[in-house]
Amino acid sequence: MQKRQSKSVLWRVSLSMLGSFAALLVGCAGGIGTGSSGLIGAEGVLVSQVIETGECQEFDGVDYCPSDAPTALPSGKYVSTPFDESSSVGCFRSDSGSALCVFVFSFSPQGFGAQEEFVIAVKEAGSEAPWELTSLRDPADAELEDVDLIISSLVIDLADPGGEELQLAILAFPQPVEDLPSESETLASLGAEVVFLAPPVEAIPELPDEAAAIAEVRETQDCVGAGVANFCPTGVTFEAGVLGPLLGPPPIPSETRVDLVGDSPLPCVLEVGGSRCTAEIEFSVLGDLGFFYRVATRVAEAEEERPWRLGEEVAEPFEVDLEEARWFVATATVELFGVDPSEPLALELAFLVDPLPPGDLPLEVSALNETVPTYVFVAPETPIELIQ
Repeated sequence: MQKRQSKSVLWRVSLSMLGSFAALLVGCAGGIGTGSSGLIGAEGVLVSQVIETGECQEFDGVDYCPSDAPTALPSGKYVSTPFDESSSVGCFRSDSGSALCVFVFSFSPQGFGAQEEFVIAVKEAGSEAPWELTSLRDPADAELEDVDLIISSLVIDLADPGGEELQLAILAFPQPVEDLPSESETLASLGAEVVFLAPPVEAIPELPDEAAAIAEVRETQDCVGAGVANFCPTGVTFEAGVLGPLLGPPPIPSETRVDLVGDSPLPCVLEVGGSRCTAEIEFSVLGDLGFFYRVATRVAEAEEERPWRLGEEVAEPFEVDLEEARWFVATATVELFGVDPSEPLALELAFLVDPLPPGDLPLEVSALNETVPTYVFVAPETPIELIQ
């Protein structure tokens, strides 16, 4: 993590960091029972009461408080969330048969010190299922007092393919948590200073139309939210502020620009057999946008829509110019199977941006949202020249 000029920091939990959270166990629907020890049912009743009354209550020595309540605690500490009693959130699902769904959840901490740490807990609302936990510890150890907004991509396993009501909780700890378990029957047992409860939110699976989003980006030269990411054009300097809606894809930071640079047509060296070629793609980044970049390519205007081919992760610039733009070079492999090399060829190019290492990704994806990027910068269709 790095700090932005507006003192807003983007915190992301990538798929590789979620571990067992991606295998979230959703309990069976129904009323709240007593649970194996009675604590689960008692906590469930208290959670409902806190949300309904808007007042803090103590459970097993820990304060459970509603979110968005600045006066609930004498200390004045609270968290601001985007949810109300009727909130719903679209979660991205790569295909209609998948139970795994990804959505973007954001909150703003208020009144906390530099060393305090947050953990997000989630489960099906009203169920006796254990809470699934994920830590939001800052990998760069940035001070919390410099943080205005925390953004996390969460992976959930929906038992109901049509959607599900979820209960989200934000646990505040006075210091970094060691050996956080992947799940817990109750939240009070984890030793948090306070548990903040958001109103239940309905997670509704959706399949974003990325092709339509990319077409709109190229036509309007503006950003379009699709799935968990903001799709934005290259070659445009964005003036919008970093803070924006707390639900959905994060807004683009101010004074930000990504440019495709280099020769046109783009030289692409044919490999033996001619089924693919390799190109060196240069691009520049202006502004504190992100930390890890990956280039995705596919042949434009093919008879059948092809998957995106992902390049290697790029983190270190090879040059920083006088305007403080960082210059990168990425190697991209272009699949040419079924393409007539004698015809003019063009590439679709997209730059995927992540503030944390995205971890192991497949070589190809059918949708860019499958990589759970924060931003996708879409370049104009780029002509390529095949080099023997």
